[in-house]
Amino acid sequence: MNAKEIRDILSEELKDPKGICIILSKPEDYHSVNLMVLNHLTVKMKLCGIYGTLNMPYSSLSTLLEKNDMDISKLFFIDCTGERITKNIKNGNCEYLKNPQSLTELSLMITELTNSGKFDFLFLDSISTLLIYNSLETTEKFAHYLINKIRILGLGGIIISLDDEKSNKIIPVISQFCDKCIRLTDR
Repeated sequence: MNAKEIRDILSEELKDPKGICIILSKPEDYHSVNLMVLNHLTVKMKLCGIYGTLNMPYSSLSTLLEKNDMDISKLFFIDCTGERITKNIKNGNCEYLKNPQSLTELSLMITELTNSGKFDFLFLDSISTLLIYNSLETTEKFAHYLINKIRILGLGGIIISLDDEKSNKIIPVISQFCDKCIRLTDR
């Protein structure tokens, strides 16, 4: 699937700013899919969001986004990689968690940020990474809790997942709570 086909699918499928969707991506398309989704939400739909990054530290992610002409001022980041702990970084556009196992802390931070009323959506990359640091059962419970929280708060939600063997164990559980499951791997 080429970039235009992916963009077309995302434009068609991500019309509802309050919808909650899980997007399955091939590992080799992961970064480009994230960029396309964020561009659609922040540029085309003019929304502001919370980006929960589990895969890439904020310092690297912000550089990647800016290099691809993304306006990161429309995003507030929650860095779950533990970067600040190792580098003692301070940033006004990002909060740092100890590690991807800090699910209670992540939930509290999302609640605090969403209570501000400044954000339209939550973007989580990726459920696949949560499975590396947490059990399948813990990740399922957290995803269910998070999806319900997003709905109650009236936000949109995007959860990214790799289409791989480990992640495919959780997708049937999570997708039943989402409005859409967009599989960008078998089209």
